Amino acid sequence: MIFAAIGALNSTFSALDIVLTGLRETGIQIIINTGNMVSIAENINGTIELLQDRGVLCVQGERDRITVEYNRKRGIRGRLSKEEAETAARAHAALHPEALEWVRALPRARRMDMDGIAVMLCHGSPLSPRETLSPKTAVVRLQRLREAALADIIICGAETSFSRSVSGTLFVGVGPLALADGTLEYTLINTEDSSRRAVSRRIPKPPQ
Repeated sequence: MIFAAIGALNSTFSALDIVLTGLRETGIQIIINTGNMVSIAENINGTIELLQDRGVLCVQGERDRITVEYNRKRGIRGRLSKEEAETAARAHAALHPEALEWVRALPRARRMDMDGIAVMLCHGSPLSPRETLSPKTAVVRLQRLREAALADIIICGAETSFSRSVSGTLFVGVGPLALADGTLEYTLINTEDSSRRAVSRRIPKPPQ
């Protein structure tokens, strides 16, 4: 099986549409998302509707949680900078009630069976949505996470895309959908043979 993973959408509706349409045209049927979908960017509600319409499997990211719980939990506000608080407040106000409740109900992690292969989808790490994994994360830490997750493949959000195999478990970090230079990125995960692997793909910057 070959499936795709995307992450850190940040309400970039047009970029998301380009990537999802391209994946559909190539025959990729299963697409998963590591969270951080909502922010004040481009068409926040349209982003949620597009994910729902295309059947993308999502988990709730840390920024998503902050946004949907912003008016409920004062403790969240106390941890934010002024700029972060203002962004969360605007995003919360912009979300339609149905979209807000959909994001609020998302799990922080998902366990899935992909043709007999145990896959864990999470935002940060299997033990904490606030932990960020990277190509430099210590092997001993990844081994600990592997033991906690009991999964063959662990897919999480990351600042930079990466893949690492540790003690038989494939760790896949999914970077932001839209990169700083305007190109778009997603990750393909291949489980069709014993050497499970992941590779990032890029789409050139869309014309203005």
